[in-house]
Amino acid sequence: MKDFTSAYLKVAERFLEVWAKSVVSVGGAAVGFTSTANNYAAADAATHPSPTGQPTHRPNPHVIDKAPAYGPVTDFKWGTSTRART
Repeated sequence: MKDFTSAYLKVAERFLEVWAKSVVSVGGAAVGFTSTANNYAAADAATHPSPTGQPTHRPNPHVIDKAPAYGPVTDFKWGTSTRART
């Protein structure tokens, strides 16, 4: 059982690390999509001027730029008991 808990701990820590990086990546994609949409709207307005006004410029969303620290994974320590089995 000790092998399972050590493997679980290793996989869970890696999962949280990858999850934290993916959260930052989604934020980066949101900023990129907003910037692309603003550029597209500006180019479209320049190509096809409208008497009703300019396109709306959206501000970039507030996102995190550093992966969050989710803290350590709980080590269950199964199989490390010195108690005799009955």
